[in-house]
Amino acid sequence: MEEKVKEKKGVALKVFGVSLFIVGSLNAVLFWRGGMPLDVFNPSVMALGITFFIIGTLRGIE
Repeated sequence: MEEKVKEKKGVALKVFGVSLFIVGSLNAVLFWRGGMPLDVFNPSVMALGITFFIIGTLRGIE
């Protein structure tokens, strides 16, 4: 049972990171299609999503 817990370590961070990246990229596409300039929020949300995904991946390796 402990092996199954170790395998799932970091999965929540990976899912949260991917969802943040998707939300940030979809928001950037909406800004682009609307003709509005991108602000700092969209790239920062995508970078935060990538960061959470990397942290989740590293936690799963241990």
